[in-house]
Amino acid sequence: MPEAVRRLEAKERPRKYKFGLMLVKEGQTQEEDIFSNTGGSVDWYEFLNFIGEKVRLKGWNRFAGGLDVKTDTTGEFSRFTEWQGSEIMWHVATMLPQGEGAQQIARKRHIGNDICILVFLDGKDASYSANTIRSHFIHNVITIRRIPSDSLEDDASQTRYHDVPVFGPPLPKPAVFRKDDSFKDFLLAKMVNAELAAYRTVYFSKRLRLGRRALLDELVSDFFPLTGE
Repeated sequence: MPEAVRRLEAKERPRKYKFGLMLVKEGQTQEEDIFSNTGGSVDWYEFLNFIGEKVRLKGWNRFAGGLDVKTDTTGEFSRFTEWQGSEIMWHVATMLPQGEGAQQIARKRHIGNDICILVFLDGKDASYSANTIRSHFIHNVITIRRIPSDSLEDDASQTRYHDVPVFGPPLPKPAVFRKDDSFKDFLLAKMVNAELAAYRTVYFSKRLRLGRRALLDELVSDFFPLTGE
């Protein structure tokens, strides 16, 4: 199969996703503070284990979501999971290298280029506004909070960009889940559908049309090359 065909099919039926995963502690309202986090509570680490397998990036030979698998420039480890035949690499903010200075450019470079981000609110009074981290790419934000700290239940909510169409599965009312396989399946379905819905916005649909046009032109050239006189 020609390479152009494989790339076209990958665009039409994506099976690989990269999502941002951020930790927000109580009292943190600025992106500089959020991106400076290096660790959280026991609840945070339990959630990391729940959401994906810890993998060594150097030498990783599966989908890496743009992370460096040769020289550790994007950290030594990340979190990876599979869902219904899809590969998902998480850009975990606390696992990305902590740069010098308050702005944490290295971390924002990855999170800011993700279409969907998952925010873990670490503490009963922690909160997050979707306007905190501004990016052309981020179109959907889903937040998770453990309630209470000794419970196995999580509370979820979502915020979507103004022209992102409604996507499922719908959040129940109240959006409280037991932390089990059914919740993980719900959460991953929500993240994947959030990204697919974002592709239908003006911003992404235009970019996708241009990319599809370039691949179709390449495909035509492969099968019907121009010949000289």
